[in-house]
Amino acid sequence: MHFLCRCGNRIYDTTDYISYKAYILSDQDCFDYTDEIERYVADKALDADACMNHIMHIDVEYMWRKIYQCSQCGRIFIEDKSGGLHSFAPEGTEDKRLLRSVKAEDWRGFLHGEWDEVRECWSEHQGYLSADTNDEKFPGWQDFDSWKDLEREYYALFEKLRQAGRIRSASLKRGREWVHKWSIDEENNIKSF
Repeated sequence: MHFLCRCGNRIYDTTDYISYKAYILSDQDCFDYTDEIERYVADKALDADACMNHIMHIDVEYMWRKIYQCSQCGRIFIEDKSGGLHSFAPEGTEDKRLLRSVKAEDWRGFLHGEWDEVRECWSEHQGYLSADTNDEKFPGWQDFDSWKDLEREYYALFEKLRQAGRIRSASLKRGREWVHKWSIDEENNIKSF
């Protein structure tokens, strides 16, 4: 899904971990939601993995509504029960990052690099590096026309972000081949659900 803000900025909802998207839960639904969680936790027939899986998949469409904030003008969009959006304009120069993680710069993001041997007709460059973090000290997007430059920058940035505790996963792809893959869960031997 994507839509256009009145200021002209296009707002996309096509992936996970979006810094300008959140979910809201009505105070009237809060205890119903926690009751659902308690029901799964109390179910002795479920092992820990099944219980967690059920909790993660409680019908969010039923209780939760999406909220978006335009990163350009700060306008807020709240989804109604039928999926329509209602917008609210800021009164001044409010923070345009209200919906990002409460961990702010400490939120662990992602690093991804990709290289294509043949430049696609829709692209000006053969490669890119994307560091999706909330820490503005690190570059967000970089284009590359040299594989060696992309590879060198990827590994340098990977080490900086990993040492700073700013990423949860990283990957580097050359064509169809994964050159490097890393995740904090694998490094710490944490089982994911």
